[in-house]
Amino acid sequence: MRRGISNSPSTGINQLLRAKKEKIAKKLFICFPLINENAEEIFAEIKSRTKEKTAVGGILFDNKGVYVQDSEMFPDENMLSTIEEYEKNLKRVLLNNFYFDEILEMIKEFNVDTKNKGFDEVLIDFYNKLEEIPSNYILKKLNRLVK
Repeated sequence: MRRGISNSPSTGINQLLRAKKEKIAKKLFICFPLINENAEEIFAEIKSRTKEKTAVGGILFDNKGVYVQDSEMFPDENMLSTIEEYEKNLKRVLLNNFYFDEILEMIKEFNVDTKNKGFDEVLIDFYNKLEEIPSNYILKKLNRLVK
């Protein structure tokens, strides 16, 4: 809870407000468990921390249930491009789970032209092809490897 409603610029509500400022979220919620706390008091504290700024929502839970305070709606025109960038980076990171021969198979499967090209050129072409395919392609390949 301390980190969630902290005034620190790198935690909790301030992280959410950065997402609002960057216009990458339609609604914003802080979420954490309650331990011997009153949900309404915490919601009031969240609201007071964002008083001059913007009302973010809260999702709090304890052994008695889940408590929700809705969020305002925010402009989110940058959300799709941010998600696309995240997916692009995710696919590249997921490649670290494959052996080199499996990467070579993907290069062939994507019909990446390797004739008279150096490693960097092939890698750039491979990444470009990778951006065109859905993330599920990589996830399904990984799933097959794990089984």
